[in-house]
Amino acid sequence: MALTLHYTLSTRSPLSDDAVADLAARARTFAAEAEVESVSRPERVGPDTPLAHEWVVVPPVRGGATHINVPPAAGHLFTVTVGQGCEPLLLGLCRYPAVVRHRGRDLPTKVGNGWRLRQSCQTQGAGLWGWDHFFHCHLTAIQILTHWRELGVPIRIRDEGGYWPRHSVLTLRRNLLRLNGIFAAVAGAPAPEPASTSVR
Repeated sequence: MALTLHYTLSTRSPLSDDAVADLAARARTFAAEAEVESVSRPERVGPDTPLAHEWVVVPPVRGGATHINVPPAAGHLFTVTVGQGCEPLLLGLCRYPAVVRHRGRDLPTKVGNGWRLRQSCQTQGAGLWGWDHFFHCHLTAIQILTHWRELGVPIRIRDEGGYWPRHSVLTLRRNLLRLNGIFAAVAGAPAPEPASTSVR
């Protein structure tokens, strides 16, 4: 497990495809004005796009549970490369089918109402470039995510670093060092110390 931001954008408002495209464009403008490496153009997606898939868990008949892939029916997405070592943020909204066909029967997806996106972004790798770089990536990712609220789109964020929602820099630093130590122990190496010890 690496330190990761998990997030879910969702709205049950009866938005049109054009309205979602406009939201994605506005969110992209905000991200492009942040201190990030790059921001892709918004992309219209559909069932053939290998992005933003959901999963339906089918109760096991024999053995373990089965996960059924649920591709988006439609959506508008873009990616943000925040900085070195940080996974890209995938952002936007998608609409999903209410049911998916599996072995001759229709299974409810439970994600077929409104528009949504459930993704994650691992930020721990940015720590290889020092604390200041890691903190910038982690904080910038959260700022870009929470901007969706200003656009009227609810978002849930689970921060494994413990920074959000209390803005605890000390907790974030402590969790980064703890996980770095775990990875170092597994690799048989001394735990790396962030390059800078400044705390904002």
